[in-house]
Amino acid sequence: MAGETTAPAVDLSGKWQLDRNENFDEFLKAAGFAWITRKLINSVTTVLEIGQDGDRFTISTNTPVGVRVTSFTLGRAYPETNPMFGDGEHRVLAEWEGAKLVQRVVPDTASIGDVDEVPRTFEREIVNGELVVTIRRGDVATKRYFKKL
Repeated sequence: MAGETTAPAVDLSGKWQLDRNENFDEFLKAAGFAWITRKLINSVTTVLEIGQDGDRFTISTNTPVGVRVTSFTLGRAYPETNPMFGDGEHRVLAEWEGAKLVQRVVPDTASIGDVDEVPRTFEREIVNGELVVTIRRGDVATKRYFKKL
């Protein structure tokens, strides 16, 4: 059910290493990433570190290029700068939808210069022991599969 801020019995915490992608290059292309940037993004090893304490989360995305840290509380909009959401800073709201942690760009806050206003979400869930991250931008989606370290 959309809008849930009470944590279900799902623990996403831990260290997760990217194992494989589905439709990732096509997603990046549709999001406007140049060919060379797509090749670079596709070639790096990604490790996620997720800290979960009740309704508070910290997600560190670690790549050879650097570390990006996002901290948020469920049900409260927060500023997010993530190239997968688009250029600039956006307001994002995170909530449980069933057993999925969903981060969604608040629709009326597309950054200046990012006028496409398409729906953008990150969904995180555990499927068969893997962390599956589904990223949606409009009607294009990719799935990224992570194994727990």
